[in-house]
Amino acid sequence: MKLHEIRAPGTNHIKYRAAFVFNLIWFNLDCLGSLSYLCMGILNGKSFTELSFVAPCLTFSLLGNTKAVYYTLYDTEAYTLIENLIKLEVNRKDCTHLEIVREIKASETNYLNKVLNVLNVMYILLIILYDAGPLVGTAVTYCSTGELKLFLPFLDVYPFDALDLKYWPYAYIHQFWSVCLVLFYVGSVDSFLLTCCTYIRIQFRLVQLDIENLIPGKDITSVQAHDDIHFQGKFKELMSRHQEII
Repeated sequence: MKLHEIRAPGTNHIKYRAAFVFNLIWFNLDCLGSLSYLCMGILNGKSFTELSFVAPCLTFSLLGNTKAVYYTLYDTEAYTLIENLIKLEVNRKDCTHLEIVREIKASETNYLNKVLNVLNVMYILLIILYDAGPLVGTAVTYCSTGELKLFLPFLDVYPFDALDLKYWPYAYIHQFWSVCLVLFYVGSVDSFLLTCCTYIRIQFRLVQLDIENLIPGKDITSVQAHDDIHFQGKFKELMSRHQEII
């Protein structure tokens, strides 16, 4: 992932916000259904095993909700952070040691891409686990007993019988997309955090490299070099960059 690939919505801001609100309402309907099922299950004395199946899903959903809402509320600060990191990248004036600079950037971004790929694979597996699980359960039950018993990814409360064949496809599609949304909310915010941390680390390493190249060796001219105006100006510039990164 590269910073310049992340851009502010611009003129499509309203469209993106509308899509976000629509998906958030869609997703929270399932959250309310799961919460209702958990509360009713506790009041009606359902087994701990059944309740423990609902609670982790509900907790993960609340985590996705929190991350999505907070990111949206502070999206201006997020885009400002991206712009500042891009400026630090562009405004670095030292063109020496380009090979070392390329190695630093390549090593950090390669590690970032590996982490993001692992996370993406994990999220895809979770989607398959949650969304394909009910289909597999239905198929196994039908093959072993000859009875069509329908399942859903979440145990939610609906104003209708969600396991009725007339309503089951709609409930399944609704929950299928809710699973995708919660993983997208959690994964996108985490990916953004990892990307920003990686590029901040790159800037710290570049400042370290510039300071190492600026400090003179331990020879007889070192004292004179410290009094040099060019040295002092360059050192102040590096300290200013260091403060910007912090």
